[in-house]
Amino acid sequence: SATRDELNDLEQYTQEVRLASDTDNAFSWQVGGFYFDSNFGVNTVGGVIDPALVFHGNTSWALFGQGTYQLDDNWNVTAGVRYTDDEKTLSTTVPNNDPLKVTDDQISWELSTNYRLTDKTSVFARVADGFRAQSIQGRNIAFAEPATVADAETIMSYEFGVKSDLLQNTLRLNAAVFYYTIDDIQISVIGGELNGNTLDNADKGVGYGIETDFEYRRVRNLSVG
Repeated sequence: SATRDELNDLEQYTQEVRLASDTDNAFSWQVGGFYFDSNFGVNTVGGVIDPALVFHGNTSWALFGQGTYQLDDNWNVTAGVRYTDDEKTLSTTVPNNDPLKVTDDQISWELSTNYRLTDKTSVFARVADGFRAQSIQGRNIAFAEPATVADAETIMSYEFGVKSDLLQNTLRLNAAVFYYTIDDIQISVIGGELNGNTLDNADKGVGYGIETDFEYRRVRNLSVG
């Protein structure tokens, strides 16, 4: 069945407000709030199937704060925390499909530090916890199957690296190593008898690696990276 999807009446509204310190003290901070609201319809038509109209809704809000303390002229430590509440809904004009609503709330955080070895070189480290909100996939409704839901996923990540300006500030060289684990990672299962798109959660994902980048600018109008 060859199909196409028509997007109907997409409306989004988002706002973010922040309050930040502006002093010469060793401690600097910011706090804020975030709000997001989205609604739209998707109409799947074509082939041998009847048109299937589904409506998606998403409301999310968060409160967050972050502070940095300058331990001395070369060393600072930063900590942050965020509370997020997320709600998603799905309804459809196709019979025998009840409306869906999934909600979740999570606290995520980070802790990082930066130390200047010299005026030209610094090292940093960061550990952070984050999450991706739950998702609803309504694609299969057009093929007489129910919508599918994936629960929220969470990630824990670690990073350590160095940043430097060398050769009289003509060469910028950065490098970092990282490692992360994702619990309940969201995946899309594509195919099957219906050639559908089904959401699911895998148990765990692991990633690690190293990354480097450089920019060399010996003359004013030429840079190599």
